[in-house]
Amino acid sequence: MKLDLESLTHNQKIGITLSVIVIMFVASLRLIDGYTEQMIDASLHQGVVAFASIRGLHAIISLLEGTEVHVAIINVSIGELLSPATEILETASTVLTTALASLGLQKILLQLVSKDIFNILVAISGAGFILTLWRPLSGASVAIIRTSFVVICLTRFILVLALLLNGAIDSLFLNNQAQALTAHTQLIKADVKQFQSEIPGMEHIYTEPNPHPQLESSEVPQSATEEQGFWDSMASKAKQLSHEASQMFESTPDSADAQQSFSERFEHLQNSMEDLVQNLLDIMALFVLKTILLPIGFLLLLKKLISRTLFP
Repeated sequence: MKLDLESLTHNQKIGITLSVIVIMFVASLRLIDGYTEQMIDASLHQGVVAFASIRGLHAIISLLEGTEVHVAIINVSIGELLSPATEILETASTVLTTALASLGLQKILLQLVSKDIFNILVAISGAGFILTLWRPLSGASVAIIRTSFVVICLTRFILVLALLLNGAIDSLFLNNQAQALTAHTQLIKADVKQFQSEIPGMEHIYTEPNPHPQLESSEVPQSATEEQGFWDSMASKAKQLSHEASQMFESTPDSADAQQSFSERFEHLQNSMEDLVQNLLDIMALFVLKTILLPIGFLLLLKKLISRTLFP
Protein backbone atom coordinates (compact mmCIF):
# COMPACT_ATOMS: atom_id res chain seq x y z
CA MET A 1 0.00 0.00 0.00
CA LYS A 2 1.47 3.34 -1.11
CA LEU A 3 0.84 6.58 0.77
CA ASP A 4 -0.14 9.69 -1.25
CA LEU A 5 0.81 12.70 0.84
CA GLU A 6 -0.79 15.17 -1.55
CA SER A 7 -4.37 14.04 -1.00
CA LEU A 8 -4.62 13.56 2.75
CA THR A 9 -7.69 14.22 4.83
CA HIS A 10 -7.55 16.33 7.98
CA ASN A 11 -7.61 13.28 10.23
CA GLN A 12 -4.86 11.60 8.23
CA LYS A 13 -2.69 14.69 8.60
CA ILE A 14 -3.25 14.64 12.37
CA GLY A 15 -2.33 10.95 12.50
CA ILE A 16 0.86 11.43 10.48
CA THR A 17 1.80 14.48 12.56
CA LEU A 18 1.44 12.52 15.80
CA SER A 19 3.47 9.66 14.31
CA VAL A 20 6.29 12.02 13.36
CA ILE A 21 6.28 13.54 16.86
CA VAL A 22 6.51 10.05 18.38
CA ILE A 23 9.45 9.26 16.10
CA MET A 24 11.19 12.46 17.20
CA PHE A 25 10.72 11.61 20.89
CA VAL A 26 11.83 7.99 20.45
CA ALA A 27 14.99 9.19 18.71
CA SER A 28 15.84 11.82 21.31
CA LEU A 29 15.13 9.59 24.32
CA ARG A 30 16.89 6.52 22.83
CA LEU A 31 14.06 4.29 24.02
CA ILE A 32 14.97 1.28 21.92
CA ASP A 33 18.69 1.89 21.45
CA GLY A 34 19.66 0.84 24.97
CA TYR A 35 17.57 -2.33 24.90
CA THR A 36 18.98 -3.30 21.50
CA GLU A 37 22.54 -2.72 22.71
CA GLN A 38 21.88 -4.95 25.73
CA MET A 39 20.81 -7.72 23.35
CA ILE A 40 24.01 -7.32 21.34
CA ASP A 41 26.10 -7.39 24.53
CA ALA A 42 24.37 -10.62 25.60
CA SER A 43 25.12 -12.18 22.21
CA LEU A 44 28.73 -11.02 22.46
CA HIS A 45 29.11 -12.57 25.89
CA GLN A 46 27.60 -15.83 24.66
CA GLY A 47 29.90 -15.83 21.66
CA VAL A 48 32.99 -15.15 23.77
CA VAL A 49 32.10 -18.02 26.12
CA ALA A 50 31.63 -20.39 23.18
CA PHE A 51 34.86 -19.19 21.55
CA ALA A 52 36.86 -19.62 24.78
CA SER A 53 35.44 -23.11 25.25
CA ILE A 54 36.36 -24.10 21.70
CA ARG A 55 39.87 -22.66 21.95
CA GLY A 56 40.46 -24.39 25.27
CA LEU A 57 39.27 -27.69 23.86
CA HIS A 58 41.49 -27.19 20.82
CA ALA A 59 44.52 -26.65 23.09
CA ILE A 60 43.85 -29.88 24.99
CA ILE A 61 43.30 -31.89 21.82
CA SER A 62 46.46 -30.44 20.27
CA LEU A 63 48.44 -31.80 23.22
CA LEU A 64 46.86 -35.21 22.78
CA GLU A 65 47.36 -35.39 19.00
CA GLY A 66 50.93 -36.61 19.21
CA THR A 67 50.23 -39.08 22.02
CA GLU A 68 50.58 -42.82 21.58
CA VAL A 69 49.32 -45.16 24.26
CA HIS A 70 50.88 -48.61 24.66
CA VAL A 71 48.60 -51.22 26.17
CA ALA A 72 50.34 -54.58 26.25
CA ILE A 73 50.69 -55.50 22.55
CA ILE A 74 48.26 -52.74 21.46
CA ASN A 75 49.62 -49.43 20.18
CA VAL A 76 46.95 -46.72 19.89
CA SER A 77 47.54 -43.33 18.22
CA ILE A 78 45.26 -40.74 19.80
CA GLY A 79 46.04 -38.28 17.00
CA GLU A 80 44.24 -40.38 14.38
CA LEU A 81 41.08 -40.25 16.47
CA LEU A 82 41.33 -36.53 17.19
CA SER A 83 42.32 -35.35 13.70
CA PRO A 84 38.73 -34.73 12.43
CA ALA A 85 37.88 -32.92 15.66
CA THR A 86 40.95 -30.70 15.30
CA GLU A 87 39.92 -29.65 11.80
CA ILE A 88 36.35 -28.83 12.79
CA LEU A 89 37.60 -26.95 15.87
CA GLU A 90 39.80 -24.74 13.69
CA THR A 91 36.87 -24.07 11.35
CA ALA A 92 34.57 -23.32 14.29
CA SER A 93 37.13 -20.88 15.71
CA THR A 94 37.23 -19.02 12.40
CA VAL A 95 33.43 -18.92 12.12
CA LEU A 96 33.03 -17.67 15.70
CA THR A 97 35.71 -15.05 15.12
CA THR A 98 33.71 -13.80 12.13
CA ALA A 99 30.48 -13.88 14.17
CA LEU A 100 32.08 -11.89 17.00
CA ALA A 101 33.45 -9.38 14.50
CA SER A 102 29.95 -9.03 13.04
CA LEU A 103 28.48 -8.40 16.49
CA GLY A 104 31.18 -5.85 17.21
CA LEU A 105 30.43 -4.05 13.95
CA GLN A 106 26.70 -4.04 14.75
CA LYS A 107 27.39 -2.49 18.14
CA ILE A 108 29.62 0.21 16.63
CA LEU A 109 27.01 1.08 13.99
CA LEU A 110 24.28 1.14 16.63
CA GLN A 111 26.29 3.55 18.78
CA LEU A 112 27.02 5.65 15.70
CA VAL A 113 23.37 6.13 14.67
CA SER A 114 22.46 6.85 18.31
CA LYS A 115 24.67 9.94 18.45
CA ASP A 116 23.12 13.30 19.27
CA ILE A 117 23.77 14.59 15.77
CA PHE A 118 21.37 12.04 14.28
CA ASN A 119 18.72 12.83 16.90
CA ILE A 120 19.01 16.55 16.13
CA LEU A 121 18.70 15.87 12.41
CA VAL A 122 15.60 13.75 13.04
CA ALA A 123 14.02 16.55 15.09
CA ILE A 124 14.80 19.24 12.49
CA SER A 125 13.71 17.19 9.49
CA GLY A 126 10.62 15.99 11.38
CA ALA A 127 9.57 19.55 12.11
CA GLY A 128 10.03 20.39 8.43
CA PHE A 129 8.01 17.34 7.41
CA ILE A 130 5.12 18.42 9.67
CA LEU A 131 5.32 21.91 8.21
CA THR A 132 4.88 20.56 4.67
CA LEU A 133 1.67 18.82 5.74
CA TRP A 134 -0.02 21.98 7.05
CA ARG A 135 1.53 24.82 5.08
CA PRO A 136 1.56 25.25 1.30
CA LEU A 137 5.12 25.28 0.00
CA SER A 138 6.68 25.04 -3.43
CA GLY A 139 6.82 21.56 -4.92
CA ALA A 140 10.62 21.39 -4.98
CA SER A 141 10.93 22.41 -1.32
CA VAL A 142 8.32 19.88 -0.22
CA ALA A 143 10.05 17.06 -2.07
CA ILE A 144 13.46 17.94 -0.59
CA ILE A 145 12.17 18.25 3.00
CA ARG A 146 10.12 15.05 2.91
CA THR A 147 12.85 13.05 1.22
CA SER A 148 15.41 14.31 3.74
CA PHE A 149 13.19 13.28 6.64
CA VAL A 150 12.65 9.79 5.23
CA VAL A 151 16.35 9.26 4.51
CA ILE A 152 17.41 10.49 7.96
CA CYS A 153 14.80 8.31 9.68
CA LEU A 154 15.86 5.29 7.66
CA THR A 155 19.49 5.92 8.59
CA ARG A 156 18.56 6.43 12.25
CA PHE A 157 16.09 3.61 12.77
CA ILE A 158 16.29 0.89 10.15
CA LEU A 159 19.45 -0.65 11.61
CA VAL A 160 18.07 -0.39 15.15
CA LEU A 161 14.80 -2.05 14.13
CA ALA A 162 16.60 -4.81 12.23
CA LEU A 163 18.84 -5.55 15.23
CA LEU A 164 15.85 -5.36 17.59
CA LEU A 165 13.92 -7.91 15.52
CA ASN A 166 16.99 -10.11 15.32
CA GLY A 167 17.43 -9.91 19.09
CA ALA A 168 13.79 -10.85 19.63
CA ILE A 169 14.09 -13.91 17.39
CA ASP A 170 17.33 -14.82 19.14
CA SER A 171 15.76 -14.56 22.60
CA LEU A 172 12.66 -16.54 21.64
CA PHE A 173 14.14 -19.34 19.55
CA LEU A 174 17.94 -19.42 19.32
CA ASN A 175 19.43 -18.28 22.63
CA ASN A 176 18.51 -21.32 24.73
CA GLN A 177 19.68 -23.70 22.04
CA ALA A 178 23.03 -21.91 21.72
CA GLN A 179 23.52 -22.01 25.49
CA ALA A 180 22.73 -25.74 25.59
CA LEU A 181 25.22 -26.46 22.80
CA THR A 182 27.91 -24.41 24.54
CA ALA A 183 27.29 -26.23 27.83
CA HIS A 184 27.50 -29.58 26.04
CA THR A 185 30.80 -28.53 24.51
CA GLN A 186 32.07 -27.71 28.00
CA LEU A 187 31.14 -31.23 29.15
CA ILE A 188 32.99 -32.75 26.21
CA LYS A 189 35.98 -30.57 27.09
CA ALA A 190 35.89 -31.97 30.64
CA ASP A 191 35.77 -35.54 29.29
CA VAL A 192 38.78 -34.96 27.04
CA LYS A 193 40.69 -33.31 29.88
CA GLN A 194 39.94 -36.26 32.14
CA PHE A 195 41.16 -38.65 29.45
CA GLN A 196 44.34 -36.62 29.16
CA SER A 197 44.92 -36.75 32.92
CA GLU A 198 44.54 -40.53 32.92
CA ILE A 199 47.17 -41.17 30.25
CA PRO A 200 50.21 -40.76 32.54
CA GLY A 201 48.82 -43.40 34.90
CA MET A 202 48.26 -45.79 32.01
CA GLU A 203 51.76 -45.23 30.76
CA HIS A 204 53.10 -45.98 34.24
CA ILE A 205 51.25 -49.32 34.30
CA TYR A 206 52.32 -50.42 30.87
CA THR A 207 55.81 -49.01 30.54
CA GLU A 208 58.28 -51.75 29.65
CA PRO A 209 60.82 -52.53 32.37
CA ASN A 210 64.00 -50.51 32.28
CA PRO A 211 66.68 -52.67 30.59
CA HIS A 212 69.35 -51.01 32.71
CA PRO A 213 67.86 -50.54 36.20
CA GLN A 214 69.81 -49.03 39.03
CA LEU A 215 71.01 -51.60 41.49
CA GLU A 216 69.51 -51.24 44.95
CA SER A 217 71.88 -50.60 47.80
CA SER A 218 70.61 -53.70 49.65
CA GLU A 219 71.49 -55.94 46.70
CA VAL A 220 74.83 -54.56 45.52
CA PRO A 221 77.42 -53.10 47.86
CA GLN A 222 78.21 -49.51 47.06
CA SER A 223 81.96 -50.06 47.75
CA ALA A 224 82.52 -52.85 45.28
CA THR A 225 86.24 -53.54 44.72
CA GLU A 226 88.29 -55.63 42.41
CA GLU A 227 88.49 -58.26 45.14
CA GLN A 228 84.88 -59.27 44.56
CA GLY A 229 84.91 -62.71 43.06
CA PHE A 230 83.32 -63.87 39.85
CA TRP A 231 80.69 -66.02 41.63
CA ASP A 232 79.66 -63.21 43.98
CA SER A 233 79.01 -60.95 40.99
CA MET A 234 76.92 -63.64 39.25
CA ALA A 235 74.89 -64.22 42.42
CA SER A 236 74.11 -60.52 42.71
CA LYS A 237 72.90 -60.35 39.09
CA ALA A 238 70.76 -63.45 39.63
CA LYS A 239 69.03 -61.80 42.59
CA GLN A 240 68.36 -58.74 40.49
CA LEU A 241 66.83 -60.72 37.59
CA SER A 242 64.71 -62.69 40.04
CA HIS A 243 63.38 -59.47 41.55
CA GLU A 244 62.45 -58.04 38.10
CA ALA A 245 60.75 -61.27 37.06
CA SER A 246 58.62 -61.31 40.21
CA GLN A 247 57.51 -57.70 39.56
CA MET A 248 56.51 -58.51 35.98
CA PHE A 249 54.65 -61.59 37.15
CA GLU A 250 52.76 -59.60 39.79
CA SER A 251 51.70 -56.98 37.25
CA THR A 252 50.40 -59.54 34.74
CA PRO A 253 46.99 -60.19 36.38
CA ASP A 254 46.19 -56.47 36.22
CA SER A 255 46.90 -56.21 32.50
CA ALA A 256 43.56 -57.61 31.33
CA ASP A 257 41.60 -55.32 33.64
CA ALA A 258 43.63 -52.31 32.58
CA GLN A 259 43.17 -53.17 28.90
CA GLN A 260 39.42 -53.36 29.38
CA SER A 261 39.42 -50.08 31.29
CA PHE A 262 41.42 -48.38 28.55
CA SER A 263 39.10 -49.77 25.86
CA GLU A 264 36.12 -48.30 27.68
CA ARG A 265 37.84 -44.92 28.01
CA PHE A 266 38.87 -44.95 24.37
CA GLU A 267 35.34 -45.82 23.24
CA HIS A 268 33.97 -43.01 25.42
CA LEU A 269 36.46 -40.62 23.82
CA GLN A 270 35.31 -41.73 20.36
CA ASN A 271 31.68 -41.02 21.27
CA SER A 272 32.68 -37.65 22.69
CA MET A 273 34.43 -36.71 19.44
CA GLU A 274 31.36 -37.65 17.40
CA ASP A 275 29.18 -35.53 19.68
CA LEU A 276 31.71 -32.71 19.47
CA VAL A 277 31.67 -32.59 15.67
CA GLN A 278 27.86 -32.43 15.58
CA ASN A 279 27.87 -29.86 18.37
CA LEU A 280 30.31 -27.60 16.59
CA LEU A 281 28.38 -27.79 13.32
CA ASP A 282 25.22 -26.72 15.15
CA ILE A 283 27.04 -23.90 16.95
CA MET A 284 28.50 -22.58 13.69
CA ALA A 285 25.09 -22.66 11.99
CA LEU A 286 23.41 -20.87 14.90
CA PHE A 287 25.98 -18.09 15.17
CA VAL A 288 26.09 -17.49 11.42
CA LEU A 289 22.28 -17.32 11.42
CA LYS A 290 21.93 -14.99 14.42
CA THR A 291 24.86 -12.68 13.74
CA ILE A 292 24.97 -12.41 9.94
CA LEU A 293 22.02 -13.84 8.02
CA LEU A 294 19.10 -12.66 10.18
CA PRO A 295 20.34 -9.06 10.62
CA ILE A 296 20.93 -8.71 6.88
CA GLY A 297 17.57 -10.34 6.11
CA PHE A 298 15.63 -8.05 8.48
CA LEU A 299 17.50 -5.02 7.14
CA LEU A 300 16.55 -5.81 3.54
CA LEU A 301 12.97 -6.66 4.52
CA LEU A 302 12.44 -3.38 6.37
CA LYS A 303 14.00 -1.39 3.53
CA LYS A 304 11.69 -3.03 1.02
CA LEU A 305 8.57 -2.49 3.15
CA ILE A 306 9.39 1.17 3.81
CA SER A 307 10.22 1.82 0.16
CA ARG A 308 6.92 0.35 -1.00
CA THR A 309 4.98 2.34 1.58
CA LEU A 310 6.56 5.79 1.26
CA PHE A 311 7.78 6.01 -2.31
CA PRO A 312 5.11 5.78 -5.03
